[in-house]
Amino acid sequence: MRPGPGFGLYNVMFLIALILSGCRPRLPEINLNTDSFQVVGASGSVFRNPIVSSGADPWVMYKDGFYYYCRSDGRSTIYISKARSLLDIGRVPSVKVWEAPRDTEHSHQLWAPELQFLDGRWYIYYAASDGDNETHRMFVLESEGTDALGPYQFKGKIAPATDRWAIDGTILEADDGRRYFIWSGWDDDRDITQNLYMAPMTNPWTLQQPDQPFIRMEAEQAVLQKALVRPERWASEGMTVGNIDQADSFVEFAFETPRAGDYQIDIRYANGTEAVSTHVLKINDGPQEIVSYPSVGWDNFQTVQAFASLAAGPTTLRFAKGEGFAELDRIEVKPVGSDRVVLSIPEHDFERKGGAPYVNEGPQVLARNGKIHVIYSGSASWTDHYNLIQLTFQGGAIMNRQNWVKHGPTFSRTMDVFGPGHASFTRSPDGLEDWIVYHAARYRGAGWDRDVRAQRFTWDENDNPVFGQPKSLVTEIPVPSGSVQVAGP
Repeated sequence: MRPGPGFGLYNVMFLIALILSGCRPRLPEINLNTDSFQVVGASGSVFRNPIVSSGADPWVMYKDGFYYYCRSDGRSTIYISKARSLLDIGRVPSVKVWEAPRDTEHSHQLWAPELQFLDGRWYIYYAASDGDNETHRMFVLESEGTDALGPYQFKGKIAPATDRWAIDGTILEADDGRRYFIWSGWDDDRDITQNLYMAPMTNPWTLQQPDQPFIRMEAEQAVLQKALVRPERWASEGMTVGNIDQADSFVEFAFETPRAGDYQIDIRYANGTEAVSTHVLKINDGPQEIVSYPSVGWDNFQTVQAFASLAAGPTTLRFAKGEGFAELDRIEVKPVGSDRVVLSIPEHDFERKGGAPYVNEGPQVLARNGKIHVIYSGSASWTDHYNLIQLTFQGGAIMNRQNWVKHGPTFSRTMDVFGPGHASFTRSPDGLEDWIVYHAARYRGAGWDRDVRAQRFTWDENDNPVFGQPKSLVTEIPVPSGSVQVAGP
């Protein structure tokens, strides 16, 4: 018989080898319908993935004895399933909690809805567009009561001052109670690179907004020493400054800081080398610091941040030669917290596989004993290389990218699992186990044809998650501890 999706040539060859060696393998019963896992009840029962036969970007949470699975149809409707068992989320009836109105900026392409319970209400964060992918932004719904199944009302777009393409928003709540929004977006209006961004929230449906104008300056209008201006269509105002290559080269910006305070300096640059390049930044008469520019290409301008406490009055920022080569496009100076900051850029091989556009997306917060991680997806989502990567907060200013350490991949393809990514995290009903719920390609080369899977994960002695490898579809997995009876077919 012809193997179904997910079985693959590798498994056929493996079975033939076993037979020739004299072994009599038990043929796996692979069925990618919603009844593909076993009905369980007694302690020690098992299941096989997938737990949902078709789906992507799974968001699952456990609260007050129930699992909630929030999903969209990819078009205009959001559904929530409520189940006693994690293994039932794809089998119990789904409730339609939202259908977008027609002819708005959020009427189409509803992606990756995420359900959160904040301040006594339920909120659903989702990406949507007017029908053109390039118009995607993040939006939020609020429950009218305390029932996760609704009804819901539309609260609006949730966006920073720099309002660019955005998807996959999630919430980070710090130990001090402050909330931050983390999402995937573009630096400008081109689909070349998806970065992770972060901004503080003033309430569950609003990001903090600036209370003073940003200072914006083009590099070609600065004081230049042994640096050259050249035209570049993708640069701001069509010009960029390069050749900051000699020991005494620099680009110096001068402006009036309106009031004393902590500022972020957004530096838009291009780096077409294959390594990280740097400039030496000197602010007024202060000490020098190093600004690092990951490799992104010469026509793919991206933004990095520096942070400084500035006094009111005249201010100079001098960018001098460092290591490697980079071009400067412009700078923006703004109070800390008044706009988004870059949390991650796809800069390493393990988050650039499959080619451009390079992708960082699907961020999720995972915390333990005060240690905060952001687990996100990297590499091309339409390929088998899609995988999970870990950012870990090291302390200090939480919106400073330099205070986060990247490690990856932490969960990636195997010989028979392809493109595992975009995970959410939940607990077993008795609270004793941690579980990852993720999507994977249904078979090698399936691209965006995915299903939803789950497995337990553990922690190391330093409170880092240990995901191990994604389980094969033929692997029997013990059900979450404390599970109730799974609904029958």
